Amino acid sequence: MTGGGKGIGRGTARVLASEGATVIVAGKSMARLEEAARDIRAAGGQAAALFLDITDQPGVAALVRSVTERFGGIDVLVNNAGLMPMPDNLVDFDDALRDELFRVNATGTYNMTKAALPQMIPRQFGRIINISSASARLVWPDFAACGAAKGALHAFTTALAKEVASSGITVNCILPGFTRTEEMERIWGEIGAAQRMTVDKLVQPILDARVPMKRWMQPEEIGYTVSFLASRRADTIAGQLFTINGGLGTHD
Repeated sequence: MTGGGKGIGRGTARVLASEGATVIVAGKSMARLEEAARDIRAAGGQAAALFLDITDQPGVAALVRSVTERFGGIDVLVNNAGLMPMPDNLVDFDDALRDELFRVNATGTYNMTKAALPQMIPRQFGRIINISSASARLVWPDFAACGAAKGALHAFTTALAKEVASSGITVNCILPGFTRTEEMERIWGEIGAAQRMTVDKLVQPILDARVPMKRWMQPEEIGYTVSFLASRRADTIAGQLFTINGGLGTHD
């Protein structure tokens, strides 16, 4: 589980561990990762925390070797780590941030997947689940750069799914909508501060207007779909994009 120390990664790790998986939460913040792993173990699950920079290809390869040696292999890879900056129009969007967006969201997923596949293919089993964003599919202003970086995961998912299907490996992608994570609290908090509004007062009218369920998704709710796609019940599901968003987009 990349980006496993907070948000969707942490919530999904809890779900997977509660269903019997040994979960490796990986990322840059060891304090958060260790806390996430301790919480899982305290609830009776099995978890370990490992440092990972998904943009460092040799480091990624070393982590996959270590996990394979310690735990016997990677059955399920959840490419959750990503970057979500403040929305901005394309003309004013910082070019260095654009490069970082693609380096983390697209190249990081590429690095992790390329490192994990060689030990999945001989075992003729694997699950690769990429976490994207609803902003890559829905037409929203000021999300062109982020949408492009996340959208790259969609093409990657469908192409790779065809490439590895005969090896018993499935590749799918989840597009969460409004999910109440620390990162979303930060982004909407900054927008709200400029308007002297709390996050709830700012976001709830948007949810009322655009999301039929009229509420945030919770990280664990994304985790339930990840859990299904990771299971043998999803053996024949490959190359698909799943929007988990309370109906977001059906009003447009």
